[in-house]
Amino acid sequence: MAKVVTESFRIESTNEFVDSFADAAKNDYYIMASSQTADATAITNSQSDIREFQRRVIFGNKVDSSDVRYMFERRPWTSGTIYDAFDDEQDMSVKNFYVTVLDGTINETSYKVFKCIRNNGGQPSTNSPSTALSSTTNYETTEEDGYVWKYMFDVPPAEYILFGTSKFLPYVPSSVISSSAQQGVGDVLIDASPAGAFSSYVVGPAGSPAQAGVVSAVSLNSTTYRIELDTSQEVKSTSGEYKNMYLRLGNGSLLDIVDSSTPAFAVSGNKLLYVDVTTSSIPNSFVGQSVEVLPKIKISNPNDDSGTQALAYGIMDSAGNLINVNFKTKGSGYDFAIAELQQPGQEPGTVVEGSQLRVIHSPNGGHGFNPIHELYMSRVETVTTFFSDITTNIPSTNTYTKVGVVKNPHFKIVDTFGSALSDDQKIELNKTYKITNLGVGGLQAPWNTIAGTVDVVYSVGSVITAKVINTDTNGGQVMEIPDSLDNRIKIVKDVKMTPAQAAAGFYISQTENDEICEGSIHEVKYTDPGNTGSQTHTELYVTDAVGAYNKTFNTNTNIQIKETKQSSSTAFSSTINSVTQSVYTPFTGELLHFVDFDPITRTESSKEKVKLIFDF
Repeated sequence: MAKVVTESFRIESTNEFVDSFADAAKNDYYIMASSQTADATAITNSQSDIREFQRRVIFGNKVDSSDVRYMFERRPWTSGTIYDAFDDEQDMSVKNFYVTVLDGTINETSYKVFKCIRNNGGQPSTNSPSTALSSTTNYETTEEDGYVWKYMFDVPPAEYILFGTSKFLPYVPSSVISSSAQQGVGDVLIDASPAGAFSSYVVGPAGSPAQAGVVSAVSLNSTTYRIELDTSQEVKSTSGEYKNMYLRLGNGSLLDIVDSSTPAFAVSGNKLLYVDVTTSSIPNSFVGQSVEVLPKIKISNPNDDSGTQALAYGIMDSAGNLINVNFKTKGSGYDFAIAELQQPGQEPGTVVEGSQLRVIHSPNGGHGFNPIHELYMSRVETVTTFFSDITTNIPSTNTYTKVGVVKNPHFKIVDTFGSALSDDQKIELNKTYKITNLGVGGLQAPWNTIAGTVDVVYSVGSVITAKVINTDTNGGQVMEIPDSLDNRIKIVKDVKMTPAQAAAGFYISQTENDEICEGSIHEVKYTDPGNTGSQTHTELYVTDAVGAYNKTFNTNTNIQIKETKQSSSTAFSSTINSVTQSVYTPFTGELLHFVDFDPITRTESSKEKVKLIFDF
């Protein structure tokens, strides 16, 4: 039994992933940097490597729906390439059927994305899709090489500079294109047509089949005109031979030929032909112009009663072979359609024996209605930029060697204001939190006060930004949701330690009350909290922590520092004055994707743009 995992299944999984970024009540996503030193071997999809990433988190940024884009392949148009035309009977996900065209100068103008609708019978493309587009053609452009391209959307510079890669571009929706899309007949292919089926119906000179000049146009009645044509080629003399064909005017109008005849004085080799057409009016200005007599392609009626009829006609070569099908209009309201090649000289509905035409149906909604599905966008990119300034908590020193996307990590839980709470237990102004416990009775008024709102009903999972902190919510608690996080543990010693006693790379190793507390010193800072003019405090920032550094490891606890973890000698041993815990709770959240690389060194001016692509 054959099993097929459709692209729609992959895209639906992609859609669910993208949608989850917008649900702040359920999901938080972070791109985190981890590991000060590189591992000896490449990371693997093992629980050990995943847990090591989560244990060694150094810093990170929150990402939301504004940081996420669907991605698709760059495919620059190249002259001489045979592009695949859209075909609803083919697996287009493996075809080369769309192109990306830069409409000017890189980083200044947009990429325009075009989908190939017709490829001139499989011939090479020699004309780039025109970027001069019009709604009157439903944003389709027909090039001199016979290709028909459907414009899908633009990718402006601001988008591809931020999200683009050497291989991929971000999708930017276009409501104008999607709203103008029409579901229905996309194309008609000739699967079979008898050779020379119209050899005796070519009414124009060789090389310009079916073209003729208008000699006169006379009204027969209110709905019928008789057009006299100078065919430049001998025509059939039997009455009615050309009915059930089209007369195509210079303005593109298609008129049904309901009868035909030749002049009464016609002799052998006659090149004058009368065709009677149904129309309300033909201006005399058509006299002297060229028109075409063409095979009629009958397309079934729309499934939707409010739809419009598709009108198509055949193109012949000088030998009377049907070589292509063109459209006056593709109509609308079609879920399904059939096309038939009409036999000249017969009543409407008579099909040329041995002919077989196949309708190419557009995707649901029409070409351009849902580019995510049409271009098989089962890739998603998340992007963030690591930099250090007063708006972020990103460290400006040392190195990191891994980045990854973590879903729903746990952060420090803090209580709402209470007189007995220390500073690190209180919520802070203008910080964002997620409610984890409403408190006794689930009172709403205090939460509205904290959030600066009126009559909002809050629940567990609600996200708030603290505008007031001096409110007791009867035991309510919140979890930090930082926009950026410095996850290092800060240990403060109320003296200025020397570089010989503590430096980046030194190792803390201590057991206190059976609690093992180890970790690598990531950075050393000297501070002057009392503004005395002398740096009297030393702040040690610790990463790669082992142990929880709980409150038992705090004021007056002894600390030992070694130059290396394996060192037998101690560089420094003394009591410490305070410990600030890490924000992120190690080993929490779901690590969705992570990569490793050679250590990246950060400075105060560093900026690293991190792009992670998920391929579903």
